[in-house]
Amino acid sequence: MSTEISLSDIRRLAAVCELPAITVYLPGPGRLGNRSQTRSRFRELLDQSERTVRMWWTDAVRAKQLLAPARELLNGTTLDDLGSSTLACFLTSRGMSQVRIPTLGHELIYIGPHLHLTPLMPFIEMPNDADLESRMDRMHNFLPCTEMDRIFSAIHNDRVELLGFVPDREMWGTYGENHDASKVHPSRQDDDECLINLLFILAILRGTPWGILSDQNALNPLPVRVWLTPDANKRILHPHARETSTTASF
Repeated sequence: MSTEISLSDIRRLAAVCELPAITVYLPGPGRLGNRSQTRSRFRELLDQSERTVRMWWTDAVRAKQLLAPARELLNGTTLDDLGSSTLACFLTSRGMSQVRIPTLGHELIYIGPHLHLTPLMPFIEMPNDADLESRMDRMHNFLPCTEMDRIFSAIHNDRVELLGFVPDREMWGTYGENHDASKVHPSRQDDDECLINLLFILAILRGTPWGILSDQNALNPLPVRVWLTPDANKRILHPHARETSTTASF
């Protein structure tokens, strides 16, 4: 099981689009935790996933088949060796992929048309990209946008200078690709998916430049922000606004 997440790995996971795609994150017990409790908790997460899949998407036999690769981990030593890392399992009709995140993350189950990849953001191996650094240096030349409809439209039209994410944030809603319309809800509803996760997937698949924003609510009250290219946004920030834009650090 890999502890490194390459761009090729993340592209392969981002390309998944099927129902149900199942994602399970299991933090390890830490230094003083009980390994048996970790194993028990993983079993509970899989049971919960199976019930949800059976209720909304398929029959009991198919649900068991989808979760079977993850259940095999209950018979091995993978869960015992987690320590202060987090296990991420991605299950689809083609089987399971797994990676280990080298830190204690949040326990999470996500079932929808896409795998849930945003917790991997800080751990993706990025090449030394002088172009990305140049874009970051020129952020103050572009007006930031936080309107979800415009962000989705800009990504689909390749008009993003830089897309910034604040890790561990969620935004629930729906998105209609045909007319670039999104609806944001204060809490998850039946047909919702995490819009931040969807934006990240689109960025990975389309090669949109992206980076991580500092997690400071006063500077970044929303979980995502985009800087548009001149073609999509003719307005340049005035000098007095430049100080505000550059406080968002990467």
